[in-house]
Amino acid sequence: MTTLKTPMRDLHNAGHRRLIGLLPSKKNRDTRAFESLLELDHLVHLEFDTKVSSYQVQNSRFKYKLGGKPRRYTSDVDVVDLDGSIEIREVKPDEVVDQPEWRDRLQAIEESIRSQGHVFRLVRESEFRIGWRIDNLWRLYRYADWPRQTGA
Repeated sequence: MTTLKTPMRDLHNAGHRRLIGLLPSKKNRDTRAFESLLELDHLVHLEFDTKVSSYQVQNSRFKYKLGGKPRRYTSDVDVVDLDGSIEIREVKPDEVVDQPEWRDRLQAIEESIRSQGHVFRLVRESEFRIGWRIDNLWRLYRYADWPRQTGA
């Protein structure tokens, strides 16, 4: 069993067949935890997004109600844009977003987060796993911190 600590909760793969790990973030100059390959690909996408200054993983917790019952939600990623605005993101596979129970849950989460004055965004897999884009970003990622040649 592997356990990784994040600001809001511990990530572990006990009893699950999922990949968790750490991405050495060049943008944040620190490691960032992930609990699925989908989240990992999204983090790499953020590394190349020129509108993003930094991001935190599993950094915010919100309360919401679903079916009259109180629930807790921990954000996948809190993205800080260049202008300092923060966007709370939930990263989901396309097939999950289309399931009625998930649609209701995500709508309740979004309403709660917006009512507290925050911006929420559901990020679908198809938004950043487009054609060869993610494969190319992975190929470029290893060179992302190499010094750039200026002039010539």
